[in-house]
Amino acid sequence: MKIYTSYYSMIKHLPKDIIPISIARKPPIGYKGLEYKILAPNKKMLYKWKFKVKGEEDKYKNNDYYTEEYNKQINSLSFFNVFNDLLNLGQGKDLALICYEKPNCFCHRHLIANWFNNYNITIKEYDYNNNKTKEQ
Repeated sequence: MKIYTSYYSMIKHLPKDIIPISIARKPPIGYKGLEYKILAPNKKMLYKWKFKVKGEEDKYKNNDYYTEEYNKQINSLSFFNVFNDLLNLGQGKDLALICYEKPNCFCHRHLIANWFNNYNITIKEYDYNNNKTKEQ
């Protein structure tokens, strides 16, 4: 099994043998695929980062806050349970963890890829142009 990352607007271009799994808090209207909300950013952290708490804008002006908080979130999980859950969801087939941001934009799926890489499991962004993968 290989694991890739990608984003919703490109789902229809994924090869049929790669199973998309949403890792967003809320998938787009009309998405009827698999979801794994355990990897979605928690609501409180996402809200603070996205909407910048009044009077604390400096704290949230870059992605450091998001990265630190999201890494705390995923590091509190059992990597092996997450991996087994994904393996079961995809029934052993190749997977693509899906959310909203384009590959060159900051996104939690890149933090997930780094987390998996810490366990020697490589996750790469699916490259639609060359049907290859790109390092994250």
